[in-house]
Amino acid sequence: MKAKILIVEDEAIIAMEVESQLQSLGYEVTSIVDTGERAIKKAEEDKPDLILMDIRIKGEMDGIDTAELIRNKFGIPVIFSTAYLDHERIERSKITMPFGYVLKPIQERDLKVTLEMALYVAKVDSKRKKTEKELAENKKWLEEAQQLTHIGHWVWELDSKILFWSNEIYQIFGVAPDSFQPSAEAFENTIHPDDLAYFLKKRKIMLSSNQNTVIEHRIIRPNGQTRHVEERAVVALDEKNNATSILGTVQDITERKQAEEELQNTHITLEKRVEERTSEFAIINNQLQQELRVHQQTETKLKESEERFRDLFENAPLPYQSLDENGQIIEVNEAWLVELGYRKNEVIGKNIIEFLPDDFHSVFYDRFPLFKKNGYILNANFKLKCKDGTIKETSFNGKIGKDNSGNFKQTHCVFSPIIKLF
Repeated sequence: MKAKILIVEDEAIIAMEVESQLQSLGYEVTSIVDTGERAIKKAEEDKPDLILMDIRIKGEMDGIDTAELIRNKFGIPVIFSTAYLDHERIERSKITMPFGYVLKPIQERDLKVTLEMALYVAKVDSKRKKTEKELAENKKWLEEAQQLTHIGHWVWELDSKILFWSNEIYQIFGVAPDSFQPSAEAFENTIHPDDLAYFLKKRKIMLSSNQNTVIEHRIIRPNGQTRHVEERAVVALDEKNNATSILGTVQDITERKQAEEELQNTHITLEKRVEERTSEFAIINNQLQQELRVHQQTETKLKESEERFRDLFENAPLPYQSLDENGQIIEVNEAWLVELGYRKNEVIGKNIIEFLPDDFHSVFYDRFPLFKKNGYILNANFKLKCKDGTIKETSFNGKIGKDNSGNFKQTHCVFSPIIKLF
């Protein structure tokens, strides 16, 4: 598909020459205009992929002012053309973040290279923005799940020995963020003395075997209170199968441990879910190539971060589901599928009503509108139908996800099975 280009040039002969050059290079010229006002109008109507803008044009606005308005309003990339190396004007043009410059008289070879580089950079930039948006949404889902389930997550970079904690962990350990610096040594100091040797042994086995692990141990808070925690860890490996970092979750399971003792070891399992653009393009093609490498590195880092958050969500121990405003299932994690016995392709796109027993349909129709109205649901008893036909009684917690305008977007719910004593 041909790239579409809008020409802004107030000299008719030059405009026709540039149009001819662009067409011979295989591009589609959407329009030719000679003022900033007409350029803005055509940018909105034609929706070109790129604009070739003369810096000095007719009208109240010059090319720089016009390019800035178009960038802010439509986000269309601009290449400037000029017959003068006016350094003051060139410096002013940088605020519009142009995708390149060509000097008049325009040589077809220079035009070809500049256009190809600019269109490629624009494509990379668009993909980066999409990745950033998806990453932000994944991070928001993780934070909402953590708020619902009171589970903290951490990342330990083994080479740098840096330990990153989420805010939930400070709450679990009973310390203030400004009075505690996360580190492996500081973490070990919180472990109950009787559990420290066991903890270090389990961690050593995990690092030597590169296997995922679950460790339960006690911690001592600054106020002397003892709490039970459960840690789930996943080892991240490089291409040579060497451990580079460990990703994990921490959950306070004190109440669960107390319940197990009081209810003759009946245990309630709770489980869970889960670079900035730097760009200033210079006049020379070598600087453009350097910026392209920066964008590619940023895209790789964003992808790694997205995979990290996605991995936390998929491996979360607590069953999670997301519904649209009509009750259609948008997303579930692995714990949800394991708990009810379904495959993912048997669930996504189906209405949640298909997974409720017949005698519970009316309960759902009564509660779901109330859930959407209140914005949350706490400890609500629901029944779910497993694939093998058995019915599970569960306790649901959830909240409504909203978009930037505050409108309904989707629901986020987690549940845990209700274990009955006989």
